[in-house]
Amino acid sequence: MIGDGVALEAALDRLQLEPELEPVILVQDATITPGRYGHEHAPGLGGYLLAGIDDRIGPVELARLVVRTARLLRRARRLRAAKPSVPLPNGAEECLNSLTSCERLYVIGPDWQDGAALTRQLWRLAATAAAARRIGLTVESEPDALAPADLADRLLIRLIRGS
Repeated sequence: MIGDGVALEAALDRLQLEPELEPVILVQDATITPGRYGHEHAPGLGGYLLAGIDDRIGPVELARLVVRTARLLRRARRLRAAKPSVPLPNGAEECLNSLTSCERLYVIGPDWQDGAALTRQLWRLAATAAAARRIGLTVESEPDALAPADLADRLLIRLIRGS
């Protein structure tokens, strides 16, 4: 599950009606804050994808994102096929390993703070959703969970939703 706040709490409450499901909450990066929501937490892909990308995304930063995303998707595909490949750093390997134990990825809504760079966060979610699909998971999202600011954001949201 990806989300935060009231929306995440509501989704976790709904899951209590399905006791056979054990939610795993993906956090933004490799830093896990223990004790929140009382469920298993796993590192997200922010620490891997966005490492060293703090300011405006120019051509160099975009190239880094594309290369890191391609490596991530290759690693996810090879994990599903049980083929060896180099493990990914900065929490990405742990994220993929957590996803391999899941059946689906559910994007409830934003998991970032107000004022965060929206396109960068949507890229992270789109890469997470693509990796989950490569591993064999179904990816679902709340219909109005993510609000785009521009054309690039709308494209990333479509990639997250798989449409």
